[in-house]
Amino acid sequence: MRLHRLLSTFSAGAILLGLVSGCEGEKNRVEILPSPAAVRKAVRVVASDEAIQTFRKLADDYSTRRDVVFDVVQAQSGDIPGILRKGAADLGITTRKGTPAEKITDLSYVPFAWDGAVFTAGIEAGVKSLSVREVVGIYAGRITNWKQVGGRDLGIRVIDRPPYSVIRAAADTVVGQKLPANPGALVIETSDAVFHAIRTIGGGIACVPVSRIMIEKIPVVALEVGGNPPILTGEKRTGYPVRLEFGMMFRKDAPETVKELANHLVSIGGIHQITSLALIPASGNIPIASCHCRGTEGDVSPGRKTPLSGTLTIGVTPELGAIAQEKRYAGISQVIAEKLDVETRVKHFISYDEVVHAFIEGRIDAAFVGSLAYARLKTQLGVIPIARPESGGVSWYRGILIARPDGVRRFADLRGKRFAYVPDTSAGDLFMRELVIKAKGNSPASFFGQLIRARSHAGAIRLVIDGKADGAAVKDLVLRRAELDDPGISRQIRELEQSPTFPENALVVALSMGELHTRRLRELLLMLQENDAGRDSLKALGADRFVPTSDVDYASVFLMARETGYPLGAK
Repeated sequence: MRLHRLLSTFSAGAILLGLVSGCEGEKNRVEILPSPAAVRKAVRVVASDEAIQTFRKLADDYSTRRDVVFDVVQAQSGDIPGILRKGAADLGITTRKGTPAEKITDLSYVPFAWDGAVFTAGIEAGVKSLSVREVVGIYAGRITNWKQVGGRDLGIRVIDRPPYSVIRAAADTVVGQKLPANPGALVIETSDAVFHAIRTIGGGIACVPVSRIMIEKIPVVALEVGGNPPILTGEKRTGYPVRLEFGMMFRKDAPETVKELANHLVSIGGIHQITSLALIPASGNIPIASCHCRGTEGDVSPGRKTPLSGTLTIGVTPELGAIAQEKRYAGISQVIAEKLDVETRVKHFISYDEVVHAFIEGRIDAAFVGSLAYARLKTQLGVIPIARPESGGVSWYRGILIARPDGVRRFADLRGKRFAYVPDTSAGDLFMRELVIKAKGNSPASFFGQLIRARSHAGAIRLVIDGKADGAAVKDLVLRRAELDDPGISRQIRELEQSPTFPENALVVALSMGELHTRRLRELLLMLQENDAGRDSLKALGADRFVPTSDVDYASVFLMARETGYPLGAK
């Protein structure tokens, strides 16, 4: 009580308070205590359920840099305009599906970020993709067990949201109709409660914001729906995931602190914060490329000034899907950030070709890429390979030709049949082209009855297992991981042929990184196994260590590209 009275006596600066310790004769200590927080400006905020946790993180970071605090309470997006008009709050944070449904003329509205709504299933369900018809069937109660959609023998429990929820509206948008109300559904009011239910209820399915899955590492499988992967990109495209717009709403006479926050969240500094939360910045005023490791601007920067300043953006391929890839590479990204004192973020791409173009356009600074993507980047940009992961003494992979076990015994038997391949990959594209040439085919398009483009090796495997393709060319390491997750896969396919070896996905950097920073990054990766944080990041990646990588390791890729006529130059 004496301390509280002393603190209330002073309103500015700091106080010096002598504290006598009775512990082991310790001498009096002098501590500097900050002035009371009450002198800071307070902004009253009302936020929607889907946005409140994200905004609190943004506000906590912002308030440490500004003389302002935020008092945040929760409400439904539809109620926020009325709350602001009554003067009960200074700022509203809304979540909407797409752009605002109603035209608001008396309030200012500033969109600042995009999230995505995706369907998820518990890991125990054993399902990675659903058709739109299957989603409707689950909600209608016609499909009640995961084995009916290719999963394990486990009952399905629908975790639903109320009809007025933005997430419920997004779920309806995915299927193009109002989803039926499942008779046995667990209807939950808030996102936090949904995530708790996902963790505790076996066999659940729910529609949730994708950013929180990625940031909070929630143990679920983000589902592909109708052939669309659960990946939110910076492109303003419709479809799946359904875009959720995060926006700031305030009165015209709002406090200046509110307008300052709005300006901050559409600045380069704000973009850094938003992307660190796995969101897509909504600002149309600043090109996203301007905030990627090109020097520090705005008001978010590393703690110390270093040559590697700004944000280092690392691209990753869709080998295993966005959520799995985020879990694999997040640890590596964090270690780089801490050891090199640089902001980092992992950016996911829906195709291998998109990774190459993002590198060429300067939207990423480094990437973990397969051997064919490296050959293209080396040919066009002269990128530098840094290191690649090794597991069990293996740092190479092969292409594997797989087929359904009924009738197909060699590659020639696939002539005129359906074949799945992963474009712009060594294991899934180059290898397939070489097999066609050896079988004396004119081209893949004329050799196969139907050529199916798969977005990932895992997707190509699934197409064969589900009977949608008769054969596929896939990466052996991805196939082995899939077999570990589900031993039954080996009984549903037949392995026919394998390719020469290719280097495992290596981290490559642009020439603009410079010799000094390239060396620092290489040394960091090669020493990860020497400390706890590094070992943890390697474990998440499924590796024991990184090994040096150079251009000579890719000789087989360049040779196969020449023999098959694959264009390594600009397409």
